[in-house]
Amino acid sequence: MQNRISTTILMLDDDPKIRNIMKFFLREFDYSILEASTSDEAIERLIANKEKCRVLITDWKLGSEDPHEMIKKMRAIKEDIIVIVVSGYPPQAKSMEALQIYHWFIKPYDKNALNIEIQRALRGMPSHFSA
Repeated sequence: MQNRISTTILMLDDDPKIRNIMKFFLREFDYSILEASTSDEAIERLIANKEKCRVLITDWKLGSEDPHEMIKKMRAIKEDIIVIVVSGYPPQAKSMEALQIYHWFIKPYDKNALNIEIQRALRGMPSHFSA
């Protein structure tokens, strides 16, 4: 994809190994990364970086936290944040529609496909793959 759009990505996953791998991949594509291991941390980081953060990449299951509530709180802070789920769980079509989740990747995922979807989302294009 030519004319890459750079942005800051908020990465939310409770597993530090997953965050480190994803951070490594995303930095290869020149994205700035904010990390969080809980929804409270993610909300703090989004509030502090509201103007420059355009994408949230999140795991679906974060301990006992409700992913629906977490995404609703994020949207209350930044209505147009692009939400991409990277999870070991299969896509939840109703949740994707209700929460306007741009794309749902199942672990393991292809880092290049993730980058392509981020770039498509930043350009306002529809997701390349369906859930």
